[in-house]
Amino acid sequence: MGPKATDSPLASPFMFLRKHFLLPALLFLGLSYFLQAANEEDMGPHDAFPQAYGRLGEKSVYHQNRVRGMKQDLNDYGGRVYDLRRRFDLIFKNKETDQPPPARFEIGEAVNWRQQGTKSSVTYQGPSTPHRLRQRDSRIFSRDPVGGNPAVTDPTAGSEDEKSPLAFVVEGPDQKPRAQQATVVVRRKFEYYVLPRFGMTLPTNSDYKTGLAFSATGGVVRGDWRFGVDFTYSSSDSSFTQSIPGLTTSHVHPGEGENTALALLVGVTRDIPLGAGWTGSVGLGIGGGWGVSDNEVKIAGSTSRSWEDNSGGFAWQLGLGARRPLGEASSLFLGYRYLGHPTMSSHNLEAGAELGF
Repeated sequence: MGPKATDSPLASPFMFLRKHFLLPALLFLGLSYFLQAANEEDMGPHDAFPQAYGRLGEKSVYHQNRVRGMKQDLNDYGGRVYDLRRRFDLIFKNKETDQPPPARFEIGEAVNWRQQGTKSSVTYQGPSTPHRLRQRDSRIFSRDPVGGNPAVTDPTAGSEDEKSPLAFVVEGPDQKPRAQQATVVVRRKFEYYVLPRFGMTLPTNSDYKTGLAFSATGGVVRGDWRFGVDFTYSSSDSSFTQSIPGLTTSHVHPGEGENTALALLVGVTRDIPLGAGWTGSVGLGIGGGWGVSDNEVKIAGSTSRSWEDNSGGFAWQLGLGARRPLGEASSLFLGYRYLGHPTMSSHNLEAGAELGF
């Protein structure tokens, strides 16, 4: 084997330096570059302060004014939030808010570089002041409960923004806000309705057959109450027997009749919400009724006896119903009604359409 190779005298010091000093030197250079960049505000396009300030004193002045501007903005925004809270309580609770005004930052005079006794190399440009909202309406509540805050009005808003329901004016604790007066839709004190309906009548007298009925109600609506006049017409056939005396004894003969019942009632109805778009109702009416009956009894062969009965008296009714809207002014109606009539009392099942105006 030949002699062992050895490093040259020049190579040994180089390897030693590379092994023990290269990494610390790179770390030192990187840290120095980072500190220099941070000092010169050269770390990217989103610097906290402009690169024109090269002195620490100028940077201090700049940031003092920035902090002063932020304090002023916070005072303004805090006052606006408190004012909105106060307006909310006045409108929806009709009282002054029980929340205390927000604490305000103390704002001194703006710091000027020339007050330091050294002429600055640049011209200071402070932060832009927030928009001062102008007061377009002299009726706007100008007193600031916090102190010095601008009125809450958007200077860029046009006439359309003034119609917004959020654009209200607070008058005072004992006065109604004008925003409520402006947004309240004036409605008539009464609303009118007409309810025609057809149905099936089932007389309580077993001699009468199932017939047909027509009813119509019209009146006024006041909240959940309805006051109106109801007209009812019902018709039903009847079958009966009549005893006719003979020479020595009485004979029973079958008879038939056509019966008509009329009623005119005044009543009151109470609406009850049922859910799923349905509204229930309970109604009571009193008035008068009139009945007409055309009767015929067959005696023998083609011989018959005919007569007409007319009678009237007190009538009343009790009804239950349910309505479901079909449009803005119409509703489907389904109901049951008991009619107490002097000639033909009956149970009635009805369906109709209500029209409002």
